[in-house]
Amino acid sequence: MITKFFEQFENVDMHHQYMINIFQPIATQYHMGLISKKDVCDKLLDTYKSSIFYSEKEFWGDSAHNISWIIDCLNEVFPNAKFVHLVRDGRKVVSSWYNKLSDECYDDKSNLVLENWVKNPKKFPKPPPEKKYWWNIPISNNNEYNKFKKYDQFGRICFHWKEVNRVIIQKFEKIENARKRMYKLEELVKSPKKVEELTKFLGIKFDETKFEVLKKPHNVNVPIDFGLDEKQKKVFFKIAGAMMEKLEYNNTKEYTTNYK
Repeated sequence: MITKFFEQFENVDMHHQYMINIFQPIATQYHMGLISKKDVCDKLLDTYKSSIFYSEKEFWGDSAHNISWIIDCLNEVFPNAKFVHLVRDGRKVVSSWYNKLSDECYDDKSNLVLENWVKNPKKFPKPPPEKKYWWNIPISNNNEYNKFKKYDQFGRICFHWKEVNRVIIQKFEKIENARKRMYKLEELVKSPKKVEELTKFLGIKFDETKFEVLKKPHNVNVPIDFGLDEKQKKVFFKIAGAMMEKLEYNNTKEYTTNYK
């Protein structure tokens, strides 16, 4: 949605998960401590920086959850970059990913492939760079490891939502206030003023006629609003309840998305 919004501006070169088959594996490995910061920065120079150099637009951006793990690397390579933490109610994110991404997100088989390689890289080949194999898992020295081992696919997706927001909040602490913002999706789709605030922060001139695109869901392969059942809600709040409270969603009702 946010990509579709910024694509409307003639001076913006906007991407959605730029080079994901390169950066989902790299970012996941970095977060798990399997590759160095230098490795990540070198790859950013070969890809992001090169794309920015050859872009003919004034602004270049990427909207991608997978690069949350490498915010510190992005900040080092691009010291003048601006960062936006776009948050959505975790119940909606988890429900959407679980029901719509199927075996592209933390399915048992792909998750085991990554886990086996991490444990025994001499026996098991490195997974191919397909997105489905590269969703962050705690490694054995991580406090979350024993709990994560007991999760099914739904639990793993709940963990991911909690963990990716935790990491963003942590990494944002080292970025000066003038270069970072946090917005809730629910606020942006309802308030042109919030969107104007966002574009002003980025240095882009706001055009209210472009706001309409934010009212309609995008990238929807299954146009159904899957709510969580009572069992799923219990699992979700057990795993991610503290993050829901931190992001001030704990006292809000789960909303319904209209796909018409």
